[in-house]
Amino acid sequence: MIDLRRLRLLHEFAARGSITAVAQALSFTPSAVSQQLARLEQETGAALLEKVGRGVQLTDAGRLLAAHAERILASVDAAEADLAAQNAVVRGRLRVGTFQSAGLALLTPALALLGSEHAGLEIEVIEADPEVTIPALLLGELDLAFVDDYERCPAASPGLDRQHLLDDGLNVVLPRGDTLAQVSEVRLADLTRRPWASGRTGSAYAEAVERACRELGGFEPRIWHRASDLLLLLGLVRAGRAVALLPDILGADQDDSVAVRPIAGHTVKREISTLVRTSSSVRPTVVALRTALAEVARSA
Repeated sequence: MIDLRRLRLLHEFAARGSITAVAQALSFTPSAVSQQLARLEQETGAALLEKVGRGVQLTDAGRLLAAHAERILASVDAAEADLAAQNAVVRGRLRVGTFQSAGLALLTPALALLGSEHAGLEIEVIEADPEVTIPALLLGELDLAFVDDYERCPAASPGLDRQHLLDDGLNVVLPRGDTLAQVSEVRLADLTRRPWASGRTGSAYAEAVERACRELGGFEPRIWHRASDLLLLLGLVRAGRAVALLPDILGADQDDSVAVRPIAGHTVKREISTLVRTSSSVRPTVVALRTALAEVARSA
């Protein structure tokens, strides 16, 4: 019996060309990818990879199996989705990956709606950034993932079905006592010497903040604090230790100890969407969750 998870890894290897690339894309270690592909060779009784120089490549058998992999994986998803759609019963478990702000502002209210309408639907929530949840979705470990695409850092999602939820603006957030808290709009160039709080190095959020400062303000921000927890970043601003660009749905404008101001002459935004595998997009459980999320987004 071929393990579908390992078959997904083979499919990724065929697309990316190296163990290292697969490991980086899926947040695995190279040794873990190699071990899983070795197990797949044991399951099939065929040599799927062969050494070439310092790397490996697909054998004829590996290319043959990889050619089938995408169709097999999509067919399994589609079969499960069609059976569920035929029954038209919203029942079962969904595994959802979300980043913090979407989880607080969108997912938890949607779960409250679903709790009263679909008692047979169980939803498992995992908090992580899209850099982690998208690979997990592709591997079948998640059924739905939230993504945020910044207008200056677009993200591609081949093979996945995307549903847009809302556009979320990023505004300057300052300590209430900052002199710039007295103005109606803030020029990013005026924040050149301020300490900044931003996302983890390499994250889409951090890249969007740094690019906005560079392109709209003409400077590289002095980032003193980094975290994936936006509430922590807000707390650092509240404590007078930093300024930040934070998304509207975080609700910083409800905090009397900080000032939220638009960027003078410019807007920075992100699109918040959900992704599911295209072949499972018609599942009643997926449709029910997406419907509830769209209802919450309309009122956000």
